[in-house]
Amino acid sequence: MNSNIQLALGLAGVTFIWMLSGYFAKSNNSSDELQDQTDFSVQVTPSLAADYAPPIYIRARTEAERDIRVMAEVDGLVANIWPYEGQLVEQGTVLCALDKEDRSVRLAQARAQLAKAKIDYEAALALKDSGFQSRSQIASAKASLALAEAELERTNIALDKTQILAPFRGVLERSLIQPGDFLQRGQPCAHLLELDPIIVSGEVSESAVKQLQVGSSALVKLDDVIQRRGVVRYLAKSASNVTRSYRVEVALANPDLSLLSGMTAEVIVRGISQRAHFISSSLLTLLDDGKLGVRAVDENNIVQVHSVALIGDQKDGIWVAGLPETVRLIVVGQEYVSEGQSVQVVAAEAFAQSASEVAQ
Repeated sequence: MNSNIQLALGLAGVTFIWMLSGYFAKSNNSSDELQDQTDFSVQVTPSLAADYAPPIYIRARTEAERDIRVMAEVDGLVANIWPYEGQLVEQGTVLCALDKEDRSVRLAQARAQLAKAKIDYEAALALKDSGFQSRSQIASAKASLALAEAELERTNIALDKTQILAPFRGVLERSLIQPGDFLQRGQPCAHLLELDPIIVSGEVSESAVKQLQVGSSALVKLDDVIQRRGVVRYLAKSASNVTRSYRVEVALANPDLSLLSGMTAEVIVRGISQRAHFISSSLLTLLDDGKLGVRAVDENNIVQVHSVALIGDQKDGIWVAGLPETVRLIVVGQEYVSEGQSVQVVAAEAFAQSASEVAQ
């Protein structure tokens, strides 16, 4: 019986010693892991913010500066039209001529009535001094003179409007009537386009329109060959009810009329300049909140996580906003460290040219 008790006590002692040794081994292993974590080495490179104006790409189409139907202002039979459709016409060119009919006779009659009214008024004034003309008779003669002058002016205008003139220098896209047609007031005579300057218009999102400014320079690409420089002349202040986007217009000089209305174009405009960092896209990581971020170290070599916004990209890197003016980015080992961790820092070569050089 005593031997059994002694054997049991011996086994219990051995088990206790074995468990105690495991506890110390585990503690030693934890200390070693903590030491390894604290001594984890990462490579970093300094990054300096630079001014960067992100490019905004706009799908667009060319439009005439003015695209109008020239209307008749008086009724009449079409006597003649400008015969050269598709040709440039100067301001004041007669696009359609109406038959004058009896308008010349009316003009002569109005001139004669004006001459008589002047004589009557002058005679009334002469009789006033002799006391043979009342004030009411003088007023009546003056009113008749004014009516005669107005009638002559009205007749002159009606006669002038028998010639329908080009209101600006442009291209006669199409004549809409033929000689012999009867043209009524308000009916179109010709389709006229002003193509110099020509307008390139497109629509941008709410975020993009905030980056644009009237007067900014714009590069317009019309195909693989044609590229022109223009100026942003208009930014809509209200969004389209259909697309919820904002209209943008760029004006291009087109003195040779080589650019036509309706051409497909791409407009590239630089947005408002802001401070940003040019980094390698491989440094981006997805944060717990779904945003993009990068890992860096502070002056005490403690890992920091910065949330960033992607504002531009190039073939050799990306532009991000949201970082301090100067920052040391982890370029090797960022996948194995976490925020707040102390690390050993090893300097690394920059992945590309400096941000200031790229921005230029």
